Amino acid sequence: MNLRPVTLWGFAAAAATAILAAALYGRLPEAVPVHWGLGGGANGFVNKPLGPFLFPGIIAALALLGTLLPAIAPRGFELSGFTKAFDLITLATVGFMTFIALVVDAEALGFPVSPGHLVGIAAGALLIALGNVMGKTRRNFFVGFRTPWTLASEEVWSRTHRFGGRLLVMCGLVFCAVSPLGVELIIPFAITLAASVAVIIYSYVIYRRLEPGNGPRS
Repeated sequence: MNLRPVTLWGFAAAAATAILAAALYGRLPEAVPVHWGLGGGANGFVNKPLGPFLFPGIIAALALLGTLLPAIAPRGFELSGFTKAFDLITLATVGFMTFIALVVDAEALGFPVSPGHLVGIAAGALLIALGNVMGKTRRNFFVGFRTPWTLASEEVWSRTHRFGGRLLVMCGLVFCAVSPLGVELIIPFAITLAASVAVIIYSYVIYRRLEPGNGPRS
């Protein structure tokens, strides 16, 4: 299996963050923060030696999916029809995790980085990036809004992802706007959850409208 360019870029990011973690290893605490609550405080830790290298490992795994998923996609649901969009989704996710890895190192070293705010802004940027490419995806089992109704119809998939993509962008803008202000992240998370429910409902409504004969039977 030949590694695709998006995977090689991801491996480069994983290697860079791993080298940085190795260089800082002696200065990092025994318990490295890897998760923050909605209030912004660290509430999840991983001990050495895994802690400093957890995110580089996650980045490498995500990068590998950039090659693996197109290779194992079932017939009729290939990713080849939207390769550029899939690569952008992979790179955006890798970029987000790379940023989080840097925040982890800074937080572990005691820098006043306000990780909750930074993670919120990064999450917003990721949602904006994903929202801008969702409308370019095609039916598949790995990325996108995979409801029973979007998987059943290419037209439902297309309409739902255009609608959902706009919602993701709006949710991302909310994250970016409120995170620097110190607003509890539960608010943008709740908005994003509501948007996800709206996408599911929208996909069902559009499916019933386009395929009226496939509704519930009495």
